[in-house]
Amino acid sequence: MANTLGFRQKLTLGSLTIVLATVLCMAAVTFVQTRAGYMRKGHEALRSVAGTLLETVSLQHALNLDKIASDLKVMDMTFRSSGFPSFNGLVQAELTLTDQVTGAREAGALRGLQLGSGFMHESTEFVDKVRELSGVSASVLQHDGQRLVRVSTNIVGMRGESAQGLYIPAGHEVFGAVVSGKTFQGVVRIQGELYQAAYMPFLDTRDEVIGALEVCRRIVTPELSASLTKVNVNGRGYTYVVSDDGRALIHPDRGVLGTDLHSKAFGAALLAAPDGLFTYEDAGVVREAYVSSFEPWGVRLVTTATNGELMEGVNRQVLVALLVSAALSLAVASLVMWFTSRQTMAPMTRLAELAREVAAGNFDYSFEYAASDSIGETVGAVKSMVRELKHELGFSRGVLDSVVVPCAVVDLDNRLTHVNQSAVDILGHQGEASKYLGMSLAEFAFRDGNRRTLSQDAMDKRRQLQREIEIRVEERGMPVHLRVVSTPIYDLDKQLIGAMSIWIDLTEERLQHGRVQEQNLRIADAARRAREISDQVAQRVEQLDQAIGRSRDGAREQESRASQAATAMEEMSASVGEVARSATGASGLSERTRLLAEEGVAVVEQSERVMDEVAGQASTLAKDMADLGRQAQDIGKVLGVISDIADQTNLLALNAAIEAARAGEAGRGFAVVADEVRKLAEKTMTATREVGGYITSIQASARKNMTGTEAANASLTQGNELVRRTGQALFDILRMAQETADQVRVIASAAEQQSLASTQVAQSTEAVDRIAGETARAMEQSARSVSELGGLVHDLEAVMRDMRDGQEGHQAADALGADIDGAMWGASQVAGSGRGRIEQAGKDFQRG
Repeated sequence: MANTLGFRQKLTLGSLTIVLATVLCMAAVTFVQTRAGYMRKGHEALRSVAGTLLETVSLQHALNLDKIASDLKVMDMTFRSSGFPSFNGLVQAELTLTDQVTGAREAGALRGLQLGSGFMHESTEFVDKVRELSGVSASVLQHDGQRLVRVSTNIVGMRGESAQGLYIPAGHEVFGAVVSGKTFQGVVRIQGELYQAAYMPFLDTRDEVIGALEVCRRIVTPELSASLTKVNVNGRGYTYVVSDDGRALIHPDRGVLGTDLHSKAFGAALLAAPDGLFTYEDAGVVREAYVSSFEPWGVRLVTTATNGELMEGVNRQVLVALLVSAALSLAVASLVMWFTSRQTMAPMTRLAELAREVAAGNFDYSFEYAASDSIGETVGAVKSMVRELKHELGFSRGVLDSVVVPCAVVDLDNRLTHVNQSAVDILGHQGEASKYLGMSLAEFAFRDGNRRTLSQDAMDKRRQLQREIEIRVEERGMPVHLRVVSTPIYDLDKQLIGAMSIWIDLTEERLQHGRVQEQNLRIADAARRAREISDQVAQRVEQLDQAIGRSRDGAREQESRASQAATAMEEMSASVGEVARSATGASGLSERTRLLAEEGVAVVEQSERVMDEVAGQASTLAKDMADLGRQAQDIGKVLGVISDIADQTNLLALNAAIEAARAGEAGRGFAVVADEVRKLAEKTMTATREVGGYITSIQASARKNMTGTEAANASLTQGNELVRRTGQALFDILRMAQETADQVRVIASAAEQQSLASTQVAQSTEAVDRIAGETARAMEQSARSVSELGGLVHDLEAVMRDMRDGQEGHQAADALGADIDGAMWGASQVAGSGRGRIEQAGKDFQRG
């Protein structure tokens, strides 16, 4: 019979057989896939319901936070208006103390906590008033140094017991916040119940924490339980809430409420499971569940339904649909197979050609199929797919091409699939970016194909990584510092397909950092040089001090010599008086003694000339001492100017330090230098005051010497007058010449004493002259020290200028440089003026 059938019948029967087998296979596959699809939809429904549930709980938590904060404010105002809290040692509160965490119990006694006229442990009037005002449970906690004890509360446990005496131990986070004077908000467990609670410490008169106010709102309320138990999947299944320790807080089965789920076979696995879908068996029934953790409350939200509930009616619908589809398929196949057999292959062949062209990258290939059958729909779907592929690829390429920072995309083999021109330029390559496609990223970035790149690490670790690298680009002639960020790329199925890397150029930032460090080193060196210069200034001032000391010693010796000269003048005056008395007794000498008297006249005349010379030298000495006094006064004026400039320098250095402080970190080095300049100015002021004291001593000594010299001059004048009188007496002696030889010898002896006294006067005068020379030389050395001090001031000015150049552009540095320039200019002017005056005074004194 098979031999008698024609080709079309054979083809038709064969096609029908194939269609039937295909329909049966498709029915089986469709049945399985449809069930899986419905199951996925059931899971999605569970996930959606769980998400809505989590949002509802989050909203409830936010409302609780707002309410509890407001409740705490109400309680605080009520507490303040009720009086001031204090301890009364005469009243004891006998309570049974229970640890809120461990449940340990003990008997204890606390000092009475008094608020107004009442004691908190004796009644709940205050906390009940708070509940009336805001509808919240409230407690007053007393701090006994080791714990926070509820002495007055309207919190009631699950079995109706009061929470009075229930305490928060020292290790609890609430205790730590309260004793440190902070307000605390959070979820706490009190007698097995979860509460949204807030705590505020209150203080005694010494501002010490003696207790805290507590407001609580029960989280699991009947309203919340009723609302959550109604949450299900399209009327099937239910929702329940479990605490982290396994206790059922909300459940539609009241027999399960409060039980520990660890007692059930699935309990431990449910509590340890991560958030998401979870399948378990309860009482022999397989249940699908979605678990969501809510950390603020420390609970797990579980939405569950059985497989039968999720797939209710699906099996029958699928079977009916499959049977109808199979029957229709066979009927249609029997009627149209002979007609479609000839039309099928041609468009399918062209459709295959379209697929091959698209696979080869030709998205412009197309053909027309006019019929609106399955093939036409397939062709249309393929064309739509091609258009979508073109759109997606165009979008992706457009996004990559619009990235202006250097970037590159690599595949799983770390080879470039995309790179932009910015990356080519920053890595020192030449030419178009397209010619580097397919190159290893290690070869492209480091010129070393064996080097491991950050993109490989990012793909291995499946997370974004970043690292700072340094590469040498020959074209730029220096190292290039780059920050590399690599991010793994996934397809729509979350499969890793490559990585994207971007490079950020940090070279200029590193160069700026190096320049800042170089400027800091330059400032430190300038500060060191300024310190060395200040040390040299101190040495020169010490030398000036020593020179002034030598001048003071010379003046004292000069005073001593002048005193000796005055004594010699007195002795000579006494000798002359003795001569006069002897001459009176020689009136009766003979002619022979007259000749000796003539010789005495000659000696007296010579003594008169010597006395005139001594008087002249004493007058010159008085004039020189007067000049020395004036010059010392001039030096005192110069030192006064130096002291004024030092004061001004001190003020300018202080202003400079303030400006440097305003500049912040950039002016810290200038603040140190300004402080050193201020210290130098203070040392200059101290040295100036000491030198001024020495000059004052010199002036006093000079005035004393001038007075002594004037007295000696007066004595010399009187002695000269006596000498002239002596000569007149000798002329009388010549006329009388009656004295004996003994009296003549007395005259000779007196003349010898007069000669010796004159010699002493000459020696004293010579010593005064020598001391004056030494004083002049000491003044010259002082002038040189001041000159060197001026030079050091100029050196310090150069150091300050160098520091200002090193920090060019900073406003604080400009202000500091301007202040120091002014101070240095004034100091150099004073140093130059003082040096000229001291040198001139030394020369005038030496000439005198």
